[in-house]
Amino acid sequence: AHKFIRPYALIWGFSKFHTWVDSTGLQSSWRAALVVLWKMWGWQGKVTASEVAIVHRRLLFVDFERQAERSHALKLSRIPCYVAWATNDGLIEAELSHQLSQSLPAGPRVVFA
Repeated sequence: AHKFIRPYALIWGFSKFHTWVDSTGLQSSWRAALVVLWKMWGWQGKVTASEVAIVHRRLLFVDFERQAERSHALKLSRIPCYVAWATNDGLIEAELSHQLSQSLPAGPRVVFA
């Protein structure tokens, strides 16, 4: 869950490393090792190592440290924000989704079961 990936600097470094390994011949071994590691940590998500690799590449573009600042700027702009969340989201838990939706301007809020 999202609490698991804090601190953010650690996840950024891990994502950078993961992306680098994916560009080498170690990709298959690396992904297999990650699956074993996740299971040891109690990961119960139904995602593949390939899907996680995609997420890691995308995480490199997320600036978690500035999220509160950006949410505040959006709230001041009063531009409606659409927030969607799925109950089976393995990365963002319900508490964080709620906090995010509350920190943004009003707009549609959708929860997928």
